Amino acid sequence: MYGLTSGKRAMYCCAEYMKSGGAFCHHNQFDAEALLKFMLQVFKQQIILKAGGREALWARLLEKAQRAASDRGPVAASDLDRLSGQLAKARQDLERISKNLAMALDEAENQAIKPLFREKRAEVDRLTQEMEKCATTSTRAPGVQDEVDAALGLFDQIVRIVEDPQARPAIRPLLVKLNVRIWLNFKEGLKKTRKIRLLTGGVIAMGDTPDLVSPICRRGSGSDGKMNLSSGETFSPPAEGEQISSVS
Repeated sequence: MYGLTSGKRAMYCCAEYMKSGGAFCHHNQFDAEALLKFMLQVFKQQIILKAGGREALWARLLEKAQRAASDRGPVAASDLDRLSGQLAKARQDLERISKNLAMALDEAENQAIKPLFREKRAEVDRLTQEMEKCATTSTRAPGVQDEVDAALGLFDQIVRIVEDPQARPAIRPLLVKLNVRIWLNFKEGLKKTRKIRLLTGGVIAMGDTPDLVSPICRRGSGSDGKMNLSSGETFSPPAEGEQISSVS
């Protein structure tokens, strides 16, 4: 749908209708400010109030992040401590073997000790590499608290745009970040004797939720320009006479 103004009101109108000069689709339009206020109320109800507030959300996120960290397996301190102990012992063994090799009385003893020296030196090299890899992974991987703080940061942004009228410039970037999409249902109505288009409902989706509706405007001779759902969609079809428009 296209954005436009009607007097001082910000409106959205069907793009197909406007591009075709009214030849296709219908004059479906709505008040942008009214939809924005409704959407912010949805955010407040579904995200803020249902979460039970910041403290309750923090507790749930922390529990979820800890479970996820547990599923990935222990890394950090426990692994580093284990590898550090193994490496210390391997180095002691290598030092002892090196001394024995230096004190070998003849070539026979020298040849007998050399394989043990090479084997232990390879073990020290392997454990050193494992420790370096583990330390790097531990440093780069975000901690549980970091993950929770990042999620709460998004929650705080939502609270701010809902409660602070001065936060209006932050609304659009947040909607893009949340991948918010809206579909609206329209049908024909009457205002006294004049035919008008009535907004009858719709759907708001966000995040990685797949598109719920695939509106298709049928063009051609005799087409009424109605928008229809493609097959296999999970969204309920509009009632008779209704039409669906997508808001981007």
